[in-house]
Amino acid sequence: MKIVIPHDYQNAIRGLDCFKLLQDHDVTICNDTSTSLSTLAETLKEAEVLVLIRERTKISQELLSMLPRLKLISQTGKISTHLDLQACNKYKVAVAEGVGSPIAPAELAWSLIMNASRQIPQAIEEMKKGQWQTNIGKALHGQKLGIWGYGKIGKLVANFARAFEMKVIIWGSETSRIKAAADGFSIAASKEDFFSTVDIASLHLRLTESTKQIVKASDFALMKSGSLFVNISRK
Repeated sequence: MKIVIPHDYQNAIRGLDCFKLLQDHDVTICNDTSTSLSTLAETLKEAEVLVLIRERTKISQELLSMLPRLKLISQTGKISTHLDLQACNKYKVAVAEGVGSPIAPAELAWSLIMNASRQIPQAIEEMKKGQWQTNIGKALHGQKLGIWGYGKIGKLVANFARAFEMKVIIWGSETSRIKAAADGFSIAASKEDFFSTVDIASLHLRLTESTKQIVKASDFALMKSGSLFVNISRK
């Protein structure tokens, strides 16, 4: 079976244990970053199966019409707006989805918080110049971390913060607020209360029509001077 895996621009797929499961198939791994329709159509034209490892690979009706051999799309994470399910039904392309893992994005969020708060990149640059201890940064202990979106990723970040003895304040949907309260975290009284109270705000929302441009200039204006905003939201 002809399998194509697009957008592996970090060249990570061949190093995964699960890649061995495809050893009896004709597999093409693409390392480019292009998302143009013409490039995708040319790259994927022989594919019987697509394995999507990123949500950046937009599967539209127009693209599907150019892929007559395609029978199956396997999405490693959850299906999102990048995949036109109605068009897949129209062209009789089966779709399978995975569950995804919150670990990598949660660790990324925490590393951004740590690096920005402790000014680690600046210290590294000064070290390259032969300078030592030119900055201090801020300790996380005792600070208020606001998490907007208490899903799998937000929950992990909240527990990282708990280990650092930060005060965690949650905002988001009613469902996420209920879950966070059950886990012992504080809930903001309102969005305005959330932004005006926290020292660090971390945003964990999937991009949809309802979340597009959800954070306004007026929200940033409520934040404390010297506060930090971290955004790892995704499509």
